[in-house]
Amino acid sequence: MSFVTAALPHNQCGSNGLPLTPNSIKVLGLAQKLKTLKHENLCSYVDFKCGRHERIFAVSELYVDNVLDRIMAPSSLTQKEWNEFSLQTAIGVLSGIDYLHCIGLIHLCLEPRNILLTETGVPKLSGYGLHHMTDGGTLLNGPLGLVKYSSPEQILSCCYPEIPNALSCKADVWALCIVLMELLHKEVLWPDVENKSLVKRVLCLCANKSAQKNIEVLCQDFKEKNLLYETDQAIQSIKTILENGLCVNLSKRAMPYQILKQLDKDKSSVPNPTTNGYKIEYNGNTNPLLEMDSDEVWYLWNLAGGDMIAEVLRSVTTTPSVRTMPSFVTLHGDLYGLEPSPENLFNPGFQLLSLDTVESRLEVNSENISLIYPLLELDTSEEVSHESAKLPLLIRENDFDYQVHRIALYKRLLLGYPYLREKLWKESRIDIPPFCRGKVWSGLLDVQGDIEDQYVHIDKDTPIITDRQIAVDVPRCHQYDSMLSSPIAHGKLKRVLKAWLISHPQLTYWQGLDSLCAVFVHLNFNDEPRAWASLSQFIDKYLHKFFLKDNSAIIQEYLLVFSHLLSFHDPMLYCHMTEIGFIPDLYAIPWFLTMFAHVFPLHKIVHLWDTLLLGNSSFPLCIGVAILQQLRGQLLESDFNECILLFSDLPEIDIDGVVKKSIQVFCQSPKSSTFRVHAHYNTLPKTELSETAIPLSELKQEVCCRISADDLIQLAKLTKSSKPRIFVIDIRSSDEFVRGSIPGSYNFPYIT
Repeated sequence: MSFVTAALPHNQCGSNGLPLTPNSIKVLGLAQKLKTLKHENLCSYVDFKCGRHERIFAVSELYVDNVLDRIMAPSSLTQKEWNEFSLQTAIGVLSGIDYLHCIGLIHLCLEPRNILLTETGVPKLSGYGLHHMTDGGTLLNGPLGLVKYSSPEQILSCCYPEIPNALSCKADVWALCIVLMELLHKEVLWPDVENKSLVKRVLCLCANKSAQKNIEVLCQDFKEKNLLYETDQAIQSIKTILENGLCVNLSKRAMPYQILKQLDKDKSSVPNPTTNGYKIEYNGNTNPLLEMDSDEVWYLWNLAGGDMIAEVLRSVTTTPSVRTMPSFVTLHGDLYGLEPSPENLFNPGFQLLSLDTVESRLEVNSENISLIYPLLELDTSEEVSHESAKLPLLIRENDFDYQVHRIALYKRLLLGYPYLREKLWKESRIDIPPFCRGKVWSGLLDVQGDIEDQYVHIDKDTPIITDRQIAVDVPRCHQYDSMLSSPIAHGKLKRVLKAWLISHPQLTYWQGLDSLCAVFVHLNFNDEPRAWASLSQFIDKYLHKFFLKDNSAIIQEYLLVFSHLLSFHDPMLYCHMTEIGFIPDLYAIPWFLTMFAHVFPLHKIVHLWDTLLLGNSSFPLCIGVAILQQLRGQLLESDFNECILLFSDLPEIDIDGVVKKSIQVFCQSPKSSTFRVHAHYNTLPKTELSETAIPLSELKQEVCCRISADDLIQLAKLTKSSKPRIFVIDIRSSDEFVRGSIPGSYNFPYIT
């Protein structure tokens, strides 16, 4: 299914002064909810793509058989068997639309072609959610659904949009009844009739006071007019559906669950054929695709070289270029005289995307079975995994076989969380698959408990003092990303931010918090509780006390420790930057306040944070040093003004290089060299040899970091090569040095 969204006027801005959000972006944001819907009578959506000219493509499960084909094709079933098939199809559709109604969605595009059938005859609704993702059709050019299957109130709502609440979920019940009559009679109703005449015929049914009269009128338009007068049990049940669904009066038309209850076929009351939630049926098929979710299959299909838009465009007939020229174009860019056909605006058809390539690469044999089904207690695939881990990250993330193994491994680790947290941590040191990054991050951040219940019970609606600032910042946060630029994403960001503020009353909102939040919302777009819980844990660990109302002492201490760490690892660069007066206060506050989320785009941030989450609260300092060392050549040749210009438009940064260098800096830095009073440490209890708090005024007078006596003792120990890891300089007087000193140290008396 694909459709073109309505065009917006050129050179116009919204009330906030920003350019209007394209309707295609709004649709993409609204459509994300549909990816979470799972029901036995729904075809699951797996993705939505935006192509050229604001065209949206929907990707979902596909079954080659559908109700329309069954109606048109001859059948070998007897009339009694056909009646039963029609009834079971209607019951399945009722169950599907009842599920949609329970979560506040209306189909409004129900027709025989949109009711797909599995190999066992189970009906699956497709094409649903169009009303939701187009905001009631306002983002779409043209009406929703076919006129023939539209209820009277649905048609009237197009003529009189000012009628409040004209549309309801009962419109789907009406559409189902029309489809059911066509299916029962094996005949399409009102073929080859123009839309104008169809509107008249549907509205003429409003004159009938009862559903029974409407049934009689509709039966007269079929060749077989007496099917509903049979005494078959299935026919009686079908009549029950029709009598409850073809009432023009909305108050008398039944809801899906009411019809199911009358039929005593409520799906929720069907006993589960299992006792522990696991399926007991097994047909001996070892195809790994059958064990994967549709989301995972889609991800692997793209990794295998799939290009959905290219596949679709290959199957369509292109229009000659000369026929796509407008009559004239205004100076503002408005086009006139180019009216696209309805078929081009909305295409309900399907394009089958073959899974043959994925299936062939997943073929289970003795050589790759350990890659698809990894064992946690045996390191059978560890050698393969670690060999591949030597490749660049970009290559690993696009390597089909490697990602199949990593995803399978992480799925098992996540199922065993929190008991397998140590193994999860160990594997994350190699890399994290993009497919399950959001869940893995929450595991690394130790997110536990019923976070959904906690999130639901937080009041996110009552206005608070920071609402205005949040409303200003959110529409400007990572707006290059198609999902985060949608109004739906803005709403999610505001709710998660408010939930964090309400759950942390001692803290306040600072600019930059929205950039932090955006990373977690992007990874957990359809799981706000996880985004909120991950954000909370992340701030507690890496930004402890940063968001106090008065955070000056915390920020100053952090920048001083960073400055001392830079002087320890790169004295020349530190001296140059200090000499020209380019201090960390001028460039590093946005770095650390947002953990670099305000500086780098999302695709770089996720790779940086994959490593950051494995380090302690001092690791961001090492990242800052690594970034400066990557810019070392330019900084040493620049004066103050040039440095300001350089950091105002930061040049391209090699994130892979930053990650490797930051790990090196972290490993070469004594633990106590990054000690901070305001840090949130989860380490062993302090001893008398541990680092103690140093007044901020004293820290400002020093140019290098201090280390604790405990670190000094550890570093002074000889290594396997019998070489000390430190060079100890004793600045006491010669007499004191002779009296007692550290073995191997050198005396350089300090003279004032």
